[in-house]
Amino acid sequence: MKKTTQLLGIFLGAVWLNLAAAGNDVVNVEELDIEYAPDAITLQLGQTLHLVNKDPFFHNSRISVLKADGSEGTVVMKAKKELPNDETDFKFTKTGKYKIRCMVHDGMTAVVTVTK
Repeated sequence: MKKTTQLLGIFLGAVWLNLAAAGNDVVNVEELDIEYAPDAITLQLGQTLHLVNKDPFFHNSRISVLKADGSEGTVVMKAKKELPNDETDFKFTKTGKYKIRCMVHDGMTAVVTVTK
């Protein structure tokens, strides 16, 4: 009976954490191993994108509008140097698709889709 109660407690705790995360106003993205994780992000207008550099070296992230043809358009967040353990927050003001790009590490990109 004690083991069943413990398992039930663990299960209910996990459910509570998932429900709390579902209503979260912050979407976390890690910069790790010269990648954004996750590299495909969907968030709602009003939520904050929270970048955390988990690598032992710096990154230089920039966010641009992602055009329908795949090219980058207007820069909405200028690149800035992010040292190890630095955190950067960005709040989108319009729906659409955006590209995060590290200006130091070629190929380090992620796509953000912002919905209503």
